[in-house]
Amino acid sequence: MTLSLKEPEMNESLIKRTPSQTDIAAFKDRTKIDALKRLKTSLNKIISTAPSSATKDATRVEFDGFEKLFSRFLLEDADQSSIDWQEIRPPPEGTVIPYKKLITADLSDAKELLNKLIVVKLNGGLGTTMGCQGPKSVISVRNDLTFLDLTIQQLEHLNRQYDCDVPLVLMNSFNTHEETEKVVQKYSHVSVRIYNFNQSKYPRVDRETLLPIATSITNSDNECWYPPGHGDVYQAFYNSGLLDEFIQQGKEYMFLSNIDNLGASVDLYILKHLLTDAVKHEFIMEVTDKTRADVKGGTLIEYEGKLRLLEIAQVPKENVDEFKSVSKFRIFNTNNLWINLPAIKRVVEDQSLHMEIIVNRKSLDKGFNVIQLETASGAAIKSFEGAQGINVPRRRFLPVKTTSDLLLVMSNLFTIHRGILVMNPKRSFPSVPLVKLATSFNKVKDFLSRFQSIPDCLELDSLTVSGDVTFGKGVSLRGTVIIIANHGDRIDIPTGAILENKIVSGNLQLKKESEKENEHMAPFPLIKLAIVFFKQVSKPLANQIKVRAKNSEFFKKYVCMPPAQFYHWYDVNLRMRMLGIETKKVAKMNEEAAVTLGADILGEAVILSVAVAGLALEYARRSKNDTEKETRHQERLANMERQLSELEVTLANQTAQMRQLERLVQHEVSPPTKPTKSSPSKPSSTPSTEKKSTAQAYSIVDTTSFQSPLIQLHTTDYIHFPVAYVMQQTNDYIVSPLKQWSSSLRITKH
Repeated sequence: MTLSLKEPEMNESLIKRTPSQTDIAAFKDRTKIDALKRLKTSLNKIISTAPSSATKDATRVEFDGFEKLFSRFLLEDADQSSIDWQEIRPPPEGTVIPYKKLITADLSDAKELLNKLIVVKLNGGLGTTMGCQGPKSVISVRNDLTFLDLTIQQLEHLNRQYDCDVPLVLMNSFNTHEETEKVVQKYSHVSVRIYNFNQSKYPRVDRETLLPIATSITNSDNECWYPPGHGDVYQAFYNSGLLDEFIQQGKEYMFLSNIDNLGASVDLYILKHLLTDAVKHEFIMEVTDKTRADVKGGTLIEYEGKLRLLEIAQVPKENVDEFKSVSKFRIFNTNNLWINLPAIKRVVEDQSLHMEIIVNRKSLDKGFNVIQLETASGAAIKSFEGAQGINVPRRRFLPVKTTSDLLLVMSNLFTIHRGILVMNPKRSFPSVPLVKLATSFNKVKDFLSRFQSIPDCLELDSLTVSGDVTFGKGVSLRGTVIIIANHGDRIDIPTGAILENKIVSGNLQLKKESEKENEHMAPFPLIKLAIVFFKQVSKPLANQIKVRAKNSEFFKKYVCMPPAQFYHWYDVNLRMRMLGIETKKVAKMNEEAAVTLGADILGEAVILSVAVAGLALEYARRSKNDTEKETRHQERLANMERQLSELEVTLANQTAQMRQLERLVQHEVSPPTKPTKSSPSKPSSTPSTEKKSTAQAYSIVDTTSFQSPLIQLHTTDYIHFPVAYVMQQTNDYIVSPLKQWSSSLRITKH
């Protein structure tokens, strides 16, 4: 395995640069060359771990393609946009033609046309994004038929109807090959030859070291490898040997498409155009009109004199919004491609096949940050002669990428005819509704559990579902429908419900009509309930008014008909003014219509009058109750304020008495003196002695020194001290809180 590493041609460009720029550019170029050398060494080590010479040779061929792709990634700065936006031009006239120009062709030679065709389906994807295991092609999409079943049915019908031989070729990846080999065995009885080949298996590269994270062919996990996109179909098909085999059988064209595109069936008009047009078209791309759901799809442009596919990844950031414009770029690539087989052989062998590199950065479960380089099959259009686009109807692009797409395919929008999905003729317009389901619908199992039956979508324009939502049987969706269940809430759309231009939100567990009679009614807006009540009650009253009008000419002429005629006059004038039409005279209603309308108006007026009177009485009653309640509140507040005032007076009196007592004790009685030798102490028996003892007992706080309380209780003091203590506690725990509460009440009142 050799890789030609050319020294970068820098001479002319470096002359124009400053010395610092020259040094930087030279350093980068040397770094890239060194990275390629190190990559080659790592790949050779991986090849050496192959268990057999056959595996080693096959791996060497694949790694040749990977080295070429990786060298282009480094040397061409694939991360940068290679498009000069100012040089973009619309496709030249005649390079994109409408499909309707082809449908006048004579198809009497259909057998000869079909015998020159092979059908290739891209079958490398897994169904993991829809919660399924194995290849996506084995997911059931309708009537228990898988993508692969429908494809086989289409080709079997062609081969039997025209007695031709159109083989099916499946391009698998290493992820899907083994399972697909098992599945295709069940089609041994059908009249379709089925072939399989594997696309390449490339190593993922560490983003920092630019070296493969795989260390061997057999011992490395599948996570270390990746299939390099459907642009690999040309080289892989060539390497498989099938290309030469089909050319020898007289096959001239392949029809290439994604297997999950249920609209991609063999079209005889396009095939006839390929084989009989005066200009030989080596490559034809089916395009279709853009919608708001397709703004990111690649489109055809003229660039540097060639028809070219422009993908959003190639667009400079400042021009992305312009690229998404449906008015400027009106078509997009369906990836339904018709390619000449000898031309594929030529461009592969001449190494003139060139496709833009798609750099896909990923973070793996094991913590690796990797780069995988991919290509898209449609980007090869510039490498073929006579390339052309055909603007096909939308029915040829029906991909099933998510369960939102699956809902449409399973609905009554389509019917299946011999494996081909056909739009229901009862749908009044051909466009497909825009559907976006919540993440709770992402997996097929969860999706099916939320639909008791698939809703009627014939008149649906747009559906958005968010949150926990379920659908009953026989639900009909029309116009624009938005259903949003709040977080933690749930919405159950009941059996037989018709949602037309509706927004449903909140927490609604709707029930059937029969269930509503036996269950408690859920919360419902009172105003809507009142309107329904008035209308129901007014009907019998209106009927009675009609009977009265028939029996009484006076009642009919002067009571029933005048309001109806006035309403009719006002309604007509208002409508005409809104339309900008001047009306001079409004014709009166006939007698029968006037009586009917007048009876309805009078009936509703009577009920409304009763309701208004009831509301007025209720308002008066509530006002009276509120007034009485306020009066009681004011009385209670005044009573409490009066009690509080009395407590404050009592407290003031007690405080004054206590202070008076303290003054008497402290000032009128002096403290005892210590006995001396010349004057020995005598027993205390006089009143003055008792006063001294009392003074000692009530000297609770020493006011001169402000030290801690001096408590000196005697036997006679146990009567006086509790009184003072109780008075102090009353002030601290009863009177003070009452003062604070009174203040807060005054603030609230004001």
